[in-house]
Amino acid sequence: MVAICLISCSSDDNVTTQVIELAIKDNKFVPKIIQADSGHRIKLIISNKDKTTKEFESEGLKREKIIPAGRKVTIVLPALSPGEYMFYDDFEVGKPEGKLIVR
Repeated sequence: MVAICLISCSSDDNVTTQVIELAIKDNKFVPKIIQADSGHRIKLIISNKDKTTKEFESEGLKREKIIPAGRKVTIVLPALSPGEYMFYDDFEVGKPEGKLIVR
């Protein structure tokens, strides 16, 4: 299950933030495909439900983050252009993948 919501940000920039929750469980991203709207910042909250450290990595998003076992991390992304952005666990053999689709 993925939770998505929009949060109002400061009135200075009139940009909202879309919050998306993602998990790593049994060496897979759950859900594998997430969606966001263009024109909104994205706050990606990633929970590592496995017993080993993982690394969220995405060249397209220009982000890389270590996620210790049993912990959560937050990655904040600027408003993105429509498109598909791949991500993967760089620590895992076979590199389990996921995709962010921005509409």
